[in-house]
Amino acid sequence: KERLWDIIKRCELTAAEELQVQAYCKKRGLIYLSTPFSREAADRLHVMQVPAFKIGSGECNNVPLLEHVAKLGRPMILSTGMNDLGSVERSVNAIRKYNVPLALMHCTSMYPTPYAKVRLGAIDDLAARFPGMPIGLSDHSMGIWTCLGAVALGARMMPAAKGEIAIFRCADDSVFAVLNRCPHKQGPLSEGIVHGHRVTCPLHSWVIDLENGEAVAP
Repeated sequence: KERLWDIIKRCELTAAEELQVQAYCKKRGLIYLSTPFSREAADRLHVMQVPAFKIGSGECNNVPLLEHVAKLGRPMILSTGMNDLGSVERSVNAIRKYNVPLALMHCTSMYPTPYAKVRLGAIDDLAARFPGMPIGLSDHSMGIWTCLGAVALGARMMPAAKGEIAIFRCADDSVFAVLNRCPHKQGPLSEGIVHGHRVTCPLHSWVIDLENGEAVAP
């Protein structure tokens, strides 16, 4: 059997190849981001002038790496899978010393994540522990339904394209979504709270644009 290290070396991108991917993203109108798992990788991305750093759950409690990245002065997005609130708080405090913009992503590190293990309530937990900090979802479940539930709970970042989702964005105090090819035709998907109002999302293809405080129903 091929060793894990050999697989990594065979699949890794060279600096030149990564620049090609970055250039292709720019050509397509996309923002290029990458997740560094080492200080060397972070330094390479810094030279590439990425607009932000995404830190994977596996490095959430890697404080030396977090501080190295934070010193580079770019916004950071921190996934929190496999970490409890105490661990996340220690990492947040380490990053905050360098005054860089920071957002947290709730994540369940299972691939794929069963719906029973998604734990969307963690979005509320993170928001309560870190008031004013943008909270998002790094989702590994099948389909779009976890993302829909996360929006109802106030998630402000999540995958931009996932299966049936054409565009899915939640930023500041608004929600914009375009869904298509939904497999069900009737019935509510989920209920949640958006700025104090209860929201029920039907399983139809729809486009919505919510203003702050606006209540919607099927």
